[in-house]
Amino acid sequence: STYSQPYVLSDVYVVQSQTDSVVLRYHDNWPEDHMHDQPEQAYMHEWHQNMTTSLDPLVNSTRNGVFAAFYQFQPLLVFSG
Repeated sequence: STYSQPYVLSDVYVVQSQTDSVVLRYHDNWPEDHMHDQPEQAYMHEWHQNMTTSLDPLVNSTRNGVFAAFYQFQPLLVFSG
């Protein structure tokens, strides 16, 4: 969305999956005992910032929409920052 959205002429409705501790542990192979370490927290903060930057043009659009989808098996990973 960051680069392509200005060139898309049709209306769009984006469904973007969020992440949680299940995704991180079982899909990304993130060791549970390192979830709250500073480098891992920094990674999650950067991921959050990148997703926010990429989706902002659609969120702020008067003709497009964004739905953040997740099914919460476990509590969402909370990062500090």
